Amino acid sequence: MPRNGVVRAVHYQWSHIATQAFIPAVNKLNEGDDSAMDTVKLALSQLDAQLSSRNKRGDYIVGEFSLADIHWAPGIHALCLHGHDSLIDSMPAIKAWWGNMKVRKSMSKENYVAYTVLPSLDEIRSNKLRSISINV
Repeated sequence: MPRNGVVRAVHYQWSHIATQAFIPAVNKLNEGDDSAMDTVKLALSQLDAQLSSRNKRGDYIVGEFSLADIHWAPGIHALCLHGHDSLIDSMPAIKAWWGNMKVRKSMSKENYVAYTVLPSLDEIRSNKLRSISINV
């Protein structure tokens, strides 16, 4: 987490938008509540604008990879699993960010790409996750 209070506040802001607005709306949408689509689209348009901003330095939400990216990734993954890829594909900055997230190596000592261990739709529906071990 950054020491600079302003930068830290921006991290918290984007994490908050993901956890308090975006992910709950994605969950409702994926459960069949189409009224959540407006909230999902609004959050995605805000994210696309942030990712397109010239004020940040880097390929991630607040420039460098941060907790903000970690908070947004599960919601984007869930949208894609439930067939809403076109929302991501229609927003170039999000599409590029998601492409970066899908190939980004883990920050642990292990040499793997974190995206490869995200659950599939079948695993989610059956309430079963594959075994993953990390040697630290």
